[in-house]
Amino acid sequence: MIQSFQATPNSVELGISTTLSVQVFGGVSPYTYSYSGLPAGCSTANVSQLNCTPTAAGTFSPSVNVVDSAGNGTEASTFLRVAPDLTIASFNATPGSIAVGGRTLLSVDPANGEPPVGYTYSGLPPGCSSQSVPTLPCSPTQNGTFTITVHATDHFGKNASASLPLSVHPAGGPTGPRVVSYGLYPNSLTLGNSTTLFLNASGGNGPLTYAYSGLPAGCATANQTPLACTPTVSGVFAITFSAIDSTGVSVAVESNLTVYPIGGGGAALITTFGASPGLVVEGNTTVVTVEASGGTAPLTFTYPSLPPGCRSANTATLPCTPTAVGTFTISVIVTDARGNSTGARTTLTVVLGSTRTGGPIGTSGSGIPIVYLEWILGGFLGLVAAVGLTDRVLARRRVRLEGEALVQALSEEAEVRAPPPR
Repeated sequence: MIQSFQATPNSVELGISTTLSVQVFGGVSPYTYSYSGLPAGCSTANVSQLNCTPTAAGTFSPSVNVVDSAGNGTEASTFLRVAPDLTIASFNATPGSIAVGGRTLLSVDPANGEPPVGYTYSGLPPGCSSQSVPTLPCSPTQNGTFTITVHATDHFGKNASASLPLSVHPAGGPTGPRVVSYGLYPNSLTLGNSTTLFLNASGGNGPLTYAYSGLPAGCATANQTPLACTPTVSGVFAITFSAIDSTGVSVAVESNLTVYPIGGGGAALITTFGASPGLVVEGNTTVVTVEASGGTAPLTFTYPSLPPGCRSANTATLPCTPTAVGTFTISVIVTDARGNSTGARTTLTVVLGSTRTGGPIGTSGSGIPIVYLEWILGGFLGLVAAVGLTDRVLARRRVRLEGEALVQALSEEAEVRAPPPR
């Protein structure tokens, strides 16, 4: 006579409700229901659906007895698990004391509750970002003592938290330079936007010298802090920050810079766009280069914005000999065979005289960056983090929208510059 009997859900936590449901067929109605073997907090009732909010943890086998109006009875049982509230069994930093630029692992071990469990971390030092993981790598970029708290939330929304101290001391030896803080702001961005590197160091003998290595194209080292950097190529770059005193004693720390391409969403991705050299004497030649991938081949290239003396051509490598002095915006639109387009911009500086133009791409002869890409709807990416699949999907969507907006703007500019019909 009992067709089915179950608890929904059959695994809960203290204070979370479940429903015991029984379905009956045959016999002579009406039916009478009674329940037994219930956890504390639940009471029997003459109903086919019994709401139950346990106040005791454990594994239970509730039973229901159904009797029809003719006095015929039948019984069935089901399974019910009630878990204790979520708690944090342990929360550790290994090691618990590190130098600026060093690496520690934050590890949390939850107990009880109902999986899956999500995590957020607060009070992290600069250089560390929260992710929903039980083991979080952390490389601080600033010294100090930090109180880090982990907040755990389980499937039913029950919360638990724990805290620990993390000691971060300056990097370097006792007699040489010591790094108190350093970093990039932002440390991830879309191609064409800028970041700033800084290195805060003291100690050692005499004045300190600053140097940066592992920089992307478009950026050049200089003995200064802060240092502006506008990459002209996408990728992930491990940048080393160094401080050297007058006796040659040095200290070095590292940080990653992520530069995302622009475009996507069916259109090509522009991974590199710039002029080499970025500073040219009037009448001399520079080469404008764009690197793109994706989309549907073949790709076509149009340059709607160029300085006087230069003409657009369907090529990824465009020689350009300016005949006027000034700072000019150079733009490119890359279109695939299906008509999907994305665009990018950079600048070219043209000067009079015999000014040296043989420095690195995007730099003056002294090595100081002078090419600054200007992009519509530019902006750095926040996720991030560390890097997860969700962050990548959001980043691709964002750069695609930037590329579409820039194509529209470049097309409008080209229409304004077009000569009137004769």
